[in-house]
Amino acid sequence: MVEIAYLTGVKPYNGLDWSVSTLGLLYINPLTRIFEFTLGMGAALAFSKLRFRFKADVINGTAVEVIVIIIFLLNVSFMPAIKQLGLSLIGPPVDIWLDKGAATCISVAMLLPIMALERGLISRIIGSRTGVFLGELSFAIYLVHYVLLRAYTVRSSYFAEWPSSYRLSLFFILLLCIYLLMHLFIEKPVRKVILKFFTGARIPQCGQTFAASLTD
Repeated sequence: MVEIAYLTGVKPYNGLDWSVSTLGLLYINPLTRIFEFTLGMGAALAFSKLRFRFKADVINGTAVEVIVIIIFLLNVSFMPAIKQLGLSLIGPPVDIWLDKGAATCISVAMLLPIMALERGLISRIIGSRTGVFLGELSFAIYLVHYVLLRAYTVRSSYFAEWPSSYRLSLFFILLLCIYLLMHLFIEKPVRKVILKFFTGARIPQCGQTFAASLTD
């Protein structure tokens, strides 16, 4: 997809029209995210293997978590160099693809299985009720924030006289309301259907692990 954008000369997104842009082609387009999606499946498979083989106490588990977090932070710090290398090897459109997740996806794929094992103190804090609530809220924000931002961009004149603090407050109130609606009318009903499907079915161990995680 990066090569297609480069060879066809797709222009960057300018926020003024709905034409095809490099942002839409290399960021939102699901085809562009196949590599990350496959990497995520590999991370899930690694978790299913390590779940029963990785034995560590809280101290050693925390040490491993700190190591993968440091690797992730180093990866983030080297993003400008990674993007520059991509620009020199492929061309301008690769900058968007790398900037929107590709540059850090490998370190994230290392981080997720280790944190999901919950062997260390950091992952246990994240796995607390407060951490889970914030995680679910952040996922809802991820799903709907761009839609709200786009709606605001189209109708920004309606809020021209509002102070920035009012506009920001309204934005987060809408996000919270949408999260609650999604949780009550989409997430909970779908979760019940998934649990009903997996209960008593002959499924592989990874499926049993997934079903069990929904009830935690």
